[in-house]
Amino acid sequence: MHLLSWKTAVSSSLMVLFCLVVAVSLEAKPTPAEEITEALKASDWSRADALLEPYMKEHPDQKWTYTSRAWALRNLKEFRRAQEVADAGLQRWPGDADLRKAAAASLADLAETQSASLAIPTLERALAYLRMDYVLYRLARKQRETGQLSRSIENLEAGASEFPQYPHFREVLPYTRYLLFKEQKDPAAIQSFVEKSVDWIDPKKSLQEQQHYLMIINSGMRQLSDRKRFDEIYNRLFSRLPDNAEIYDSYGFALYANFRLHGKKNDPLREEAISARRKALSLFWAKNPRPQPLMDLSFPLRGRYAVWSEFGGSAMTHNGFANYCYDFAAVDAKGEISRSPGDTLQDYFMFGKPVYAVADGTVSGVIDGFPDNEPGGYSHEANTITINHKTYYSFYAHMKRGGILVKPDQTVKAGDLLGYVGNSGMSSQPHLHFCIYGQFPEWVTVPFQFKKTRVLSEKGEGRLSDAPYREGETVVFD
Repeated sequence: MHLLSWKTAVSSSLMVLFCLVVAVSLEAKPTPAEEITEALKASDWSRADALLEPYMKEHPDQKWTYTSRAWALRNLKEFRRAQEVADAGLQRWPGDADLRKAAAASLADLAETQSASLAIPTLERALAYLRMDYVLYRLARKQRETGQLSRSIENLEAGASEFPQYPHFREVLPYTRYLLFKEQKDPAAIQSFVEKSVDWIDPKKSLQEQQHYLMIINSGMRQLSDRKRFDEIYNRLFSRLPDNAEIYDSYGFALYANFRLHGKKNDPLREEAISARRKALSLFWAKNPRPQPLMDLSFPLRGRYAVWSEFGGSAMTHNGFANYCYDFAAVDAKGEISRSPGDTLQDYFMFGKPVYAVADGTVSGVIDGFPDNEPGGYSHEANTITINHKTYYSFYAHMKRGGILVKPDQTVKAGDLLGYVGNSGMSSQPHLHFCIYGQFPEWVTVPFQFKKTRVLSEKGEGRLSDAPYREGETVVFD
């Protein structure tokens, strides 16, 4: 081959090779749009935002860039900028659903970083872009938090209607309505809440999920003090929820709690209440397996105590779902519960007695702050402690105001000091109301037995026993 021809051929080959290399290089390098997509897929939000900013300036008419950048900024927790980007897109495409959603979601995220008073207008702005279930729900919660109960209820009711697949509206409605009920002073308004609560109760749901409606009914009827109307209301409930154990238990408890005569015996009323509660328990066990008794529990007290109430005994409060409960009152060697004259709480041996955990567990609930009744007094709200023992709960009631030493989520061991006995709630004389509740459901008491201890009969005969105690006996907890 001629030298010139050879050089020309080599030059041509090199040129072709160069062009191939350049082509391959150009083909391998992603486009800016592809780089943005890769950054979004990799959740590299900072890089995505950095790439989108210049790209949007060059391509202002590409809608996807606005929604993509709003998403990136939301993940960077730059919620105001995210909303501004979505809003800029809406200037070009006012009716676009994706941009409206991006703007609304960005404002909803921003509201989560604000105080309730600032969050409310932010969430209202978000809803102006697009009504979304969780945004409306958050608004209702913030309104409740700031005491705007009527507006909160309006939005919860609207949400339950608009978004039937979003359960939270219906879940928090009962408690929110209860809070508004508690503000009512006018008898007509109280009566209206009671009537509505009967209709609000959903027969398809457990009453424990709707317990605040029962609280409205029972508290409202207590304030109105109308026995005839009380029975009419419960007859409506019995009709709506036939053979419902929870209704019968609630009826029996509320009947006696609302209409007992203070300081006087009312045996017919008590027996009627007990009968209703026993029917409740019978209905419950007909549909649920009976558990085996819990055994060998430690003692909640130390010393000598009279057994005032036994399992399913003569006390209304120890029947129905609260069947497996004891009432203990401290006594001296003569069996007396107080020093003379017994006119003050300090006269009673039980007042201020220490209370102990019966097993290892975690404190799941504490109610404190209610006053101690003077001897012979009576109220409806008691100071209590509830401890979760994984498979059951122990419950201690009528604690002294300010005398509870544990806090929720605190871990305790068997024998740990929990607090001191008082006379709060449905208690005319200081005593400890003690129960064990199950997990199946957690509001029904279950049988249990303490460790063996000395038990004295009414005649003074002693024995070592771990059998269930009877009314009139005296137990000595060591």
